[in-house]
Amino acid sequence: MIDLPNRKLLGKIETPRPLAGIAVSADGRTVVAVDDAQPTLFLIDTEAGCVRDEAPLEGVPKAAQIARYAPDNSLIGVTSLNSDTVSLIDPSFQRQIAIAVGHQPMDMAFRGHELFVACQGDGSVHVIDIPNRRWKHSFHARHGLRVPRLFF
Repeated sequence: MIDLPNRKLLGKIETPRPLAGIAVSADGRTVVAVDDAQPTLFLIDTEAGCVRDEAPLEGVPKAAQIARYAPDNSLIGVTSLNSDTVSLIDPSFQRQIAIAVGHQPMDMAFRGHELFVACQGDGSVHVIDIPNRRWKHSFHARHGLRVPRLFF
């Protein structure tokens, strides 16, 4: 845990395995930490300073990388570079769906009712229809692109 304004380390929270990425809920009470070894998320309670639960990623055979909360905190997106999927997860972690996208998805950006998923392996960007929880369309950005900058 870090006190950002004062740039001070407050403590460390142990996880069962190494981490790939993290996302913080809007209220700051939950940190979603992406397991680097298995297709699992660690749910960290920031007030208690510990892992409160593990949530397996359904339909994702390999470990994931990046997690992002939607701006309104209504959804969490998680990309799996090695499974070519993006998972849409409700903040209660009771409902989730894995959606196939391009090769090696990495980062993502929320815009209105859509999620844009950038795939570094094939230079594609996939647009996900959030309300219907399905792939909508894709477009080619550029092959070999690491993470496209999506400005809205």
